[in-house]
Amino acid sequence: MTRLRLRTGCLGVLESALAKRSGLSLGRWAEWVALRHLRLECWDIIRRNWRVKQGEIDLIAFHEGNLVFVEVKSLRVPSQFIPEEHLDERKMAKLEELAIIFLSRHELFGEPIRYDLIAVETRDMRSYAIRHYQGIM
Repeated sequence: MTRLRLRTGCLGVLESALAKRSGLSLGRWAEWVALRHLRLECWDIIRRNWRVKQGEIDLIAFHEGNLVFVEVKSLRVPSQFIPEEHLDERKMAKLEELAIIFLSRHELFGEPIRYDLIAVETRDMRSYAIRHYQGIM
């Protein structure tokens, strides 16, 4: 069963200016905001932007005894859509494929795993709303 956690926030003036000045894309900015959210929730972050030739997993972390593979989706608001709509069956299958590769490479088969989605919406890359769906598959 999927659990939903909501959070809104606003970056400080300095954080926001640094993010804009560094030229972060909206996607990378949202991954950073999601990472910050997980750290505030006391998650143990294992990897960020784990890449292999088959693709990339945005965040990998330990939480409540589970190895969690996190997909981050973002959009600027206002929009006709919500970020969650960009996680389709094909992308979920890709996330599962990549998780299996990660488990294999790190000999972690047998570990309890979970797949989460963090949706980030922003108007100005300073204020944001996060919806964190735990256990999407």
